[in-house]
Amino acid sequence: MIISNQSNSLITANGGNGGSVVCWGGKLPMNPGGGGSGGRIKLLYNNYQTGPFSVIISTNMGIGGEVGDFSGTYANSGSSGTVSFGILPSSPTGFSIKDVFITSVTYSWDQKTSGWGGPVSQLPQLTTGQFRLYVSTPAIPFSDYFILSTSSNVTTATENELIPNTTIYRFLTAFTDYGDSMPSNEVSTWTYAAPPQTSQEFAFSEISSDSIKFTWSSGPFNGRYNPSYTAYEVCNSTAPDFNSGISTTSFIIGLSSSPTGLSPNTTYYFRVRAFGLNNIYTSFSDTVSTATLAVQPTNPSFIGVYIDSVVVSWNSQNPPLTTFEVELSTDNFLTITTEAFTTSTTPAFGNLDPGRGYFLRVRALNRNNVPTNYSNVVSTTPGSSNTEPPPKPQPPEPTSKYSYDGFAKFVWYPVPNVYRWWLEIGTEPGTNDFLSTYPLPGNILEYSTNTLVSGKTYYARVRAESFAGVLSEFSQPGPGVSVWISQTEPAILKPYNWPNPFDPALGPTNIGFNLKEAAKVTLKIFTLGGYKVYEETKYENSPGNYVFLWTGRNEDGKMVEPGGYIGVIIKHYSSGVKTQKFKIAVLY
Repeated sequence: MIISNQSNSLITANGGNGGSVVCWGGKLPMNPGGGGSGGRIKLLYNNYQTGPFSVIISTNMGIGGEVGDFSGTYANSGSSGTVSFGILPSSPTGFSIKDVFITSVTYSWDQKTSGWGGPVSQLPQLTTGQFRLYVSTPAIPFSDYFILSTSSNVTTATENELIPNTTIYRFLTAFTDYGDSMPSNEVSTWTYAAPPQTSQEFAFSEISSDSIKFTWSSGPFNGRYNPSYTAYEVCNSTAPDFNSGISTTSFIIGLSSSPTGLSPNTTYYFRVRAFGLNNIYTSFSDTVSTATLAVQPTNPSFIGVYIDSVVVSWNSQNPPLTTFEVELSTDNFLTITTEAFTTSTTPAFGNLDPGRGYFLRVRALNRNNVPTNYSNVVSTTPGSSNTEPPPKPQPPEPTSKYSYDGFAKFVWYPVPNVYRWWLEIGTEPGTNDFLSTYPLPGNILEYSTNTLVSGKTYYARVRAESFAGVLSEFSQPGPGVSVWISQTEPAILKPYNWPNPFDPALGPTNIGFNLKEAAKVTLKIFTLGGYKVYEETKYENSPGNYVFLWTGRNEDGKMVEPGGYIGVIIKHYSSGVKTQKFKIAVLY
């Protein structure tokens, strides 16, 4: 078969000549070869030309061989060949991509109502008409690249079982009994990437306290997987809904990710999606989760050893609420005497045998109950407790003598052998009508509150408790903090003091006054005879109610005599000076 669109061509299929026989004696049988028959030429054109063209076609017979006795005798010649003519179908038009999916592509093309070709001379009528889809190739014949075929009245076809996230090139031909047309235009596209798959059972490996190896599958989707070059975006978060604590790693080529720098004993949630060659993300995989390992506790020690109990402590780099497994043994862990699970790093153990040695070790459990290694082992013997009371603490002092918003902070100095503090605060020295015997850890040396009431003065005292539970004496009450919340009090039109009369031994008296604007303010206190015993000046930067404190002492620090006194408030405003007087009674 010859497919041609060319005129002025030469096509031959001549038969070969037969072989001759030569025999000089002339006695043997002489049988020369017959001539070969001419070939058969089937001439098919891609289209029918009505204009003039020429093709020289030769299918001559072959001449028989000559008998070699020079008698002029020849063997029979072959028969002449045949020539037939036909036209191939024209190329399909409008070939395009209609829909693209993960493992399939749908194509469409124009309906073909003519141009199917047919016989011209000595060829049978057409019985087959199809469209055929091929992988784009310059090779001929196309048969090695055939994908699928449809009938001649169909204008769409779907190619299935493709590989996800892959570039494809295709063309279409029209096909009849004579063969394929010339290819259509070439089309190309990318299949979508397949959504990656995760399994809670197999997603995690190589877990440490600060890293997790997360693994996923590239499929399958309809039995197909993404190619090895597919890129993925991995997200991890400490929140299951990924609304906070998110870390994203984009464009990972592979099927695993190992984020580092994670927090110990923390649950992390993972999901992944693929990024296709078409620059489109897939949906996210199912969310899977696991916890990093906890960090091994270090430096366990006995911070309190008593008659039949101990208090232990260790260092931990784990987050709050980490569970620790603590073990006590009397035979260095051949057997376990006591096992406890706690979230505290300073637990206590009681009901121990005095005079008997105890060994201790501790390990941490992560949120999946995977334990760390044990800490180093420490030991001690209960029954040797120090039962001496701690020293008497120094009086707590407020960080400010005045409070204009109800806030105050009391601080005090440490003493040795303190397990915890007991704090009391009252509106008179030595009382606890505001805060009664409030416990604080031994390493805390301050207490703050913002709930003090306007118009009162507050005093604090504290005592220490040893690890053996022995209490020290209460400290003396410290200086008071006077509370005057100007927003809740009417303006003090005339200065006055409270308490009045007052006993300096029970604390200072509060002297309230009001400023209409920022000013320098001076307090002077005189005897009834006009002798000045005390003076104090301060600066206030805004209008409102304010308080002076007077301890009942003169400028030399000595207690004044009981009796009546005259107080004078001098307000130095930018517009002038205003002086106000009031009476004070000192009793003791």
